[in-house]
Amino acid sequence: MPTAFNLALGKVIVHLRKSQGLSQTAFAEKIGTTQSTLSRIELGTVVPDAVVFRAIAREAGMAPDELYEAVDGTLAKAKTLAEAANQKVARSGNDWWGAALSVLGAVGIGTLVGLAVAALLGAGGKDDS
Repeated sequence: MPTAFNLALGKVIVHLRKSQGLSQTAFAEKIGTTQSTLSRIELGTVVPDAVVFRAIAREAGMAPDELYEAVDGTLAKAKTLAEAANQKVARSGNDWWGAALSVLGAVGIGTLVGLAVAALLGAGGKDDS
């Protein structure tokens, strides 16, 4: 089962790859792995080894610790979005929404992480929270 960090890392990699206009195959070649491994990393089901992680950071124009911090920032932004959604639901009194969120599970987490990646990277990597 993917962890929140793995999902966030995958979303960051997808954003980076697509912003460069690269296919999975082309990006995988640049970072020294296969397309199938990159696909699994992007899905959050595989954690890249240290060599691949450093190559991803290089392609992002970051040091490895900066990439780690960007992913960690993405998780913090996702947590903020989730907390805001929960507060809105609590204020509205709609119990069906809470049930729907619990059914979403990993898909919901992935969506929140995706929103956070877009917000974080779309703002030039600056976290405004």
